[in-house]
Amino acid sequence: MSALNENRIDRLFRAAAEATGEAVVNSMCAAEAMRGWAGISGCRWPIG
Repeated sequence: MSALNENRIDRLFRAAAEATGEAVVNSMCAAEAMRGWAGISGCRWPIG
């Protein structure tokens, strides 16, 4: 079994965190306004 160098793990972790953050922002931009359980509402982000 081989181990990854700590510098490589840091780069991999940063890449995963950046991809996750971008996926969250993309989903918020694509979402539409909705009303959910107990009347809680969510608005879409006003983009352009």
